[in-house]
Amino acid sequence: MIKNPIARIKEEKGYSWPEFAEVLGISRARILQLNGGVNNRISESILKRLNELGYDSKEINREYVLWKIKMLDRLKKELLRSIS
Repeated sequence: MIKNPIARIKEEKGYSWPEFAEVLGISRARILQLNGGVNNRISESILKRLNELGYDSKEINREYVLWKIKMLDRLKKELLRSIS
């Protein structure tokens, strides 16, 4: 299963969630929203920070969108199984 690229980068860099939020210049609540898939895409300001960390921002955004689609599909299937 594809992994949330935000969580993957956090782990690669060895940051805690609060540390990663600070590095990206966002609130703790916002980083947790990204981790949970609340957002449909990653904002330009966050992509810029990820680019500064050495990541391809277009690729990260693409991975995030694909991860979110797969996550929603999995949740939909689980919900349909639970009600049938």
